[in-house]
Formats: sequence, C-alpha cells, structure tokens
Amino acid sequence: MASRLSTAWLIAQAAAVSGLSFNVPSSPPANSSAQLSDAPVAVSFEFFAFPGYWNNVPSTSTCLQNLKDLSGTWLPIRIGGTTQDRATYDASSSQYVTYTVANAGDAPSALTFGSSFMSLAGTYDGKVTIGFNRRLNNLANTVAAAVKAVDQIGSLHALSLATNPTSSAAVTRSPKALPEQLQQATTGKYPGKTLCAAISPLLTSSQPGKPHVFGETNSATQGGGGISPTYGAGFWLLDYVMQSLIMGTETLYFHRDTIGNCQYCWWGRYSMGSPYFGAYFATMALAGADKIAPLDEQTTGYAAYAIYKDDKPIRVLLYNSDYYISGWIGGLIINQLQSNWIWIPDWVDSSKQNAAARIVTFSRKFTLSSQPTQALLHFSADTRYKLIINGTRVAEGPSGGSPLIWYYDSLNIAPHLKQGDNEIYFVVIRYFAASRGGMPFERTSFPGLTVIGVVEADGESVSLDSWHGWLAEEDNSILFPMGRPDDVFLHINEHIVPSPAREKVTPVPYNIKTLNGELPPWRLRSCVIPTPEQTSISVNTVRENVGSLDSDGWVAYLSGQRPLTLAAGSSHTLEVQADVHSTAFLR
Repeated sequence: MASRLSTAWLIAQAAAVSGLSFNVPSSPPANSSAQLSDAPVAVSFEFFAFPGYWNNVPSTSTCLQNLKDLSGTWLPIRIGGTTQDRATYDASSSQYVTYTVANAGDAPSALTFGSSFMSLAGTYDGKVTIGFNRRLNNLANTVAAAVKAVDQIGSLHALSLATNPTSSAAVTRSPKALPEQLQQATTGKYPGKTLCAAISPLLTSSQPGKPHVFGETNSATQGGGGISPTYGAGFWLLDYVMQSLIMGTETLYFHRDTIGNCQYCWWGRYSMGSPYFGAYFATMALAGADKIAPLDEQTTGYAAYAIYKDDKPIRVLLYNSDYYISGWIGGLIINQLQSNWIWIPDWVDSSKQNAAARIVTFSRKFTLSSQPTQALLHFSADTRYKLIINGTRVAEGPSGGSPLIWYYDSLNIAPHLKQGDNEIYFVVIRYFAASRGGMPFERTSFPGLTVIGVVEADGESVSLDSWHGWLAEEDNSILFPMGRPDDVFLHINEHIVPSPAREKVTPVPYNIKTLNGELPPWRLRSCVIPTPEQTSISVNTVRENVGSLDSDGWVAYLSGQRPLTLAAGSSHTLEVQADVHSTAFLR
C-alpha cells in the first residue's frame, strides 16, 4: 500500500512550472539502501593539519557539536591523507607535528609526529580512524605508531593503510583479495562529472559483509575553487550523499585540507564553506533513519528520497536543483526545458535526396472533463516549429537567435482547448547542421523539441511535458531540395509530394543532466521579442498558368471568392505574384 505525497514547491513565483508528485511506499522498497549507520556523513582531516584544526580553528568544535545535535551521535572522523604517507613517528618528540614549508598554504613534503598527536585524537568522543605511513615501507615505525594509537585513542575505530601506497606490495592487491582480518574496504574518490560511473566499480569490488566507505572525498568537480565556494556545491553534496548510500556506501568522510588553502572545506578560521550546508541538511534528514529509497526516475533536476525507520516512512527529502540566472525565475523554467528535449530515434541529420531539411511532427492527445482555466506552455525547437492546437495554428517560432542565445516561447493555450478530446501538434522543420539551406535560421548540432506546462481544469491537472506521453512521425511528403536557383532572402525551396504516413514512434529524451555538469547546446532564454503581427492576404496576380483551369478561376480561389475543383490525375503549373515579399504560410 502506497501513500501519495504532493510536492508543493515553496517557490510561489514558479507557478508556471509543472507540479510534481511521488508515491511513497509504506515500507522500504526493493531499491532501498542497506541498513544505515548512525552517522553516514563523516569528517576527514589532513594528517599534518589535524592539530591546527583541533586547537586553532574554533569552528571545528562548534560544527562537530552542531552535527552531533542533529544526529544524536558524534560524527566519525578520519585523520589521514597525502601527508600521512610522508609522516614518520617520533616517540621522543613532544610536538604534535614537526615540519617546514616555504609558504603557509603548502603541505609539507616530510614531517614527524609525536605521541601527543594520538593523545589529541583521543580527546574526541566519536569514532576515530587514523592512517599511518606505509609508503616508506618502515613497518616497525608504523607498528610503533599503531600501538600508541590503540593505547591513547579510546574510541579508535580503525587503522588505515596508506592513502597513496607506492612501495608496499601488500597493498597493491585488489579489494577482492584482501585478507579476512580487514574489516572494511575504504577508497579515496573525487568524482568529477558522473557520480554513478565513479562509484559503481568500487562497490562491485567490495567483499560481502565488509562495508564500503569513502575514506576521503570532498566536493563537486573534485573541489575546485570555481565550484566549491558556490551555494550549489552544498546541494551537490546533499545529493551525492543520498545516491552513495543507496548504491551501498556506508560512510563518506569529507576531507579538510590545508588551513587557509582549502576551497572545499566546510569551515576555516574565519568563514564557513558552502558544502557544510549540504552536510548539515543531509545529517538532519538521515538522523535516526534505518534506510533510504529513491522515489524519482533520476531523469530531471528534481529528486525525492523516502527515509525509513522501523520499516515505516518518517520523512521525505525533496531536492530541487533548479537554479536562478541573473536573479530571475526564468532559470527554473530553463532547467525544466533543458531536461525535456526530445527527438525521434535513429535520426540521421542529413538526406539522401539532396534536401536541406526534413519535417517531424510531434503530437499529444488528452481529454479534459471541463473547460481549462489555465494552461501555460513553454516550448522551443531546433530548428523551427509551428504549433497547431485542435486544427488551428496558434504559434510559430522560435525567434531568430545566435550561438549564444536560443529563445523559448511561452503561451497560455487555454483559449484554444475545449472540454473533451484535444490534440496538440508541433510541426518541426529541422535544417541539417551542415546544410546551406535556410541560412538565416540558426541551428545547433542537435535537432530537438522541448515542451513543459500543465493544463488545469477544476482540480484536474494534465502535464504536457515532452519527455512522456508524446508521439512523433517523420513527414516525407514535404521536401526542401537544394541545387535550384536560390531565393535571395531565405535560400529555401519547398517541394510537396503526397506520400503515405509513417508509423508514429515514441520520441527519445536526450536526458541532459545539467546537475552533473552536462552542457546542452541550446542556451535558452525567454523570448522578449514581441509576437509579429499577422495579416491575411490574397494573391490575385497569376503570371503563368499551364493547365486546364483558366487564370480567373485560380484568382477567384486564391482570393477566397469560391472553392476550386481539380480533376483527378490532372497537372497544373502556376506562377503567382504577391504584392509584398513576406513570410507566409500556405495554410
């Protein structure tokens, strides 16, 4: 039995954006995570910097206390990193660490640490994992440090092997071959673009019964300075945690590097880092939980996770990765449009008939129990579209842009809808990327149609988003031949030959995941250009007429005075002249 949760996004300005809903299973579904640990979100300290963080950065104790207050338990910490492989234990030293660097923001190339280092780690009440040097292959020194750690750290959770082992043959074996004495498989991973691709191979290599942890990880795109300080990095970290737990990771240790030179750090001496906000929210969401399960299909910028305790849902995490552009709400619409681009399968962006373009028609049928009250649609296409609703052409576009701007249009289509059956058509002409035809029309390397919007009628809501529910059909009856004398304005020739309709197919979504850093070819912007005025005109000048019907009959038909009947199988060639050079539709 599943309950139903409607997501009322707390963004009143985004009324035009499609509403979302998710089914929340009353018990953990098959795709739930394994049993969650008490504190899946953990903290890692760079080995040489640990004493500085602990003694000289007040935010360390404050933030750890904040996270403990949320989860009810102290977060696990890990002490290690690159400099653990450069560190030698000196039992006679009274210093936590001893090293020299040329600049305060550098990490030492060699260092020593004394027994007080372990005593300092022992002051923490939560689980402590500490890593010692194996790179230099000084086993006796490593064992001496480990013995001291066991003696001084009452909450010692684990001793880790080297972060970057290069000398010890024993640690070059794959996780599948690790000895039974090892209790966990831990990795240091910095996912750059695609999270699933980064994690999946690691989890498949873990042994059954030995949990996988990220012994060291950090922020989006490997913690770069241009990304980590942004607020979006906090959102990324939140989703990263949830996806990792669902895929089988037990704990993620988020790293703190050199004090004052760490873009991805959660805190420093004088400021907070954006990733901390994601960690705070993730810790709050997972507090006291047993399992987590995804509710969305992972095809848009919106995610939902059901969180369970004692096999019952206790909360739902809603994740909205839409972002603002230049401080306006259009960014929400743009993100949805970018995630709804579709096209027909097996498309080849060229023609064997020496044509400049082909036409694809997209259709959507739906039934309304009453006249709609609101139906705001946002849409665009590559290269051009005509929008036809219930047999009436209501829009065409998009307006001409450039490689830096691709316009989308917005229209309330409620006046064109009716109670009962409705049908929407987008007739899209795709000019091939490598074609000379239609040179005034900008096009990208990909064809596409994107539509978002909802039809609302007396409590009824029908989504018209293009990623589902639409059918597509290639129209080969209209050709755009090349090699003929060019029209000096549009460089277009059109040749219509009736042909049997092709079978309709389900369009294929591009699944552009802007959340993962993918860049769509269309740089969408709302069209601020006014809709052009339209005037019906009649062509009443016939220059040349070859056929059985006289010119007066053609003029009467073209000017709308009377209908025209052509004999079956007859052939007619007509040259007409308009009073002005204009963009026009024959129907």
